[in-house]
Amino acid sequence: MPTIYHFTEYLKYLKNDYQDRDEAEIILDDILKTGDYRGEWLDAKFEKRKNGLYLLSDHRIENSN
Repeated sequence: MPTIYHFTEYLKYLKNDYQDRDEAEIILDDILKTGDYRGEWLDAKFEKRKNGLYLLSDHRIENSN
C-alpha cells in the first residue's frame, strides 16, 4: 500500500516521464476520473492530538501484528 508521498510521485511520473504517452493517459484517466466510484488505499492514518493533527504512515506487519 503506497504512502501519500509515493502515490503522488507515481502520478507525477505518469504525467511527465512515462514513455508511452497513450498508455499513461489511460492509466491516469483510470485513477483520476470522476463520476464513478474510485478509490486507492493509501498508507495514511490521521490522528488528532493535543498539539495538532498528525499523519501516521509507513505501517508494517511484524510477527502477525
